[in-house]
Amino acid sequence: MNRQRVYISFVRPINWDTVNPLLDTCNQAINNGARQLYLLLSSPGGDVDPGVAVYNQLLGLPADIITHNTGCIDSIANVIFLAGSERLACPNSTFLFHGIHWDFSDAVELWRPQLMEITTSLQAAENKMRDIIVNRSNLSKEDVDAFFAEGATKDAAFALSKGIINAIEDINIPQGAHIVQT
Repeated sequence: MNRQRVYISFVRPINWDTVNPLLDTCNQAINNGARQLYLLLSSPGGDVDPGVAVYNQLLGLPADIITHNTGCIDSIANVIFLAGSERLACPNSTFLFHGIHWDFSDAVELWRPQLMEITTSLQAAENKMRDIIVNRSNLSKEDVDAFFAEGATKDAAFALSKGIINAIEDINIPQGAHIVQT
């Protein structure tokens, strides 16, 4: 089956368990002849490393990638969203930018070198996210750092004004289109 455009719906948090099926679906679509992947995305965010891995792989695929914010693009999901060469958002969709955190289990005991490792890991992850956001939008390093420090939810109009998206559009999937849910 050779379909030029494949619609892929991803409405999930970002972690290794959720992104592997997404990547598998993208790869299968390419292997079946798709030349364009239209990603319908809404995500509360999640883990930085799987998000960056998806971003990098999407950039390397031999297909045009269209990303469409269908609800919310939060945290690391912004990075995945920005992999699109064309980026769209529904009129009532939002984008949340914030810094990252580290989850500790109850009664954890850490030595100073371990705390330093966690601190440098957190900073490196934020730097990765910030650099991608700055490189793929019209936001400045200072803008993104301020969002990370305070947290900021922005609407589609803001996203359009800052080059995060190319247009504000409702979803319009044509009759007979190939749609995959991951």
